[in-house]
Amino acid sequence: MELKDLSDEELVLMAQSQNSLAIDILLERYKSVAAARARAYFLNGGDEQDLVQEGMIAVFNAILNFNGKSNFKNYAFTAVNNRIISVIKKYSRLKNLPLNNYISLSGFVEGATDKTEFMVDEKLGPEEILINGETVKELNSIIRDTLSKLEFKILSCYLRGDSYADISVQLNKDKKSIDNALQRIRKKLQNVLKIN
Repeated sequence: MELKDLSDEELVLMAQSQNSLAIDILLERYKSVAAARARAYFLNGGDEQDLVQEGMIAVFNAILNFNGKSNFKNYAFTAVNNRIISVIKKYSRLKNLPLNNYISLSGFVEGATDKTEFMVDEKLGPEEILINGETVKELNSIIRDTLSKLEFKILSCYLRGDSYADISVQLNKDKKSIDNALQRIRKKLQNVLKIN
């Protein structure tokens, strides 16, 4: 009996024991599942192959994490579907945040105690404001995790409208250091948020 004739569950056991041929067979079997799920969705700014690749990552993770308590086919299908939906949601929230959610990165809500809170378009309804508020919190968290404490302070001052001279006085740094930090901040945020 050849490996390709084994059941999914038998192949998963072998794959979890580091059998690379078993992994390859399973990945090949489930490539069509990933492709079918990818065709069912649309990723704004991406293409179908991006979603197929995410689906294949989900299949690989399903192979590694399968515990045998259910049918592997259902387990893998659910893993692929959940990953593709998760990627689409994340991409939609972050990639097009300023365009889709009308959040201004150029100002703050007057009187807010947390100066990292961004303005939201007043034309939005309560649901949109709540969703945007959650998205802004997530964005703020990503920015805080990406930048050093000093870089975050510089960005906050810059977004508040402070000049390079004002920021250098407030933080006891020369103007050139402030400029260099803002260039680093711009590159870091472009990389993490995947914006141009």
